[in-house]
Amino acid sequence: MTSPRPLSERALREAAQVASDTGCPIVIESGGRVYKVMPPEQSEKPVNPADLVNWDD
Repeated sequence: MTSPRPLSERALREAAQVASDTGCPIVIESGGRVYKVMPPEQSEKPVNPADLVNWDD
């Protein structure tokens, strides 16, 4: 019996995109391998881009 092959780079990128879009971590167990995709931490307060502009310059 052959073991499943590792996930493709494309499949891992798609999982990372889903994790980022949903804000939820994803754990994939495949063929004895464990892939953990953790989305970036979201700040508690959304940043308004206008707040980043320095109007004094």
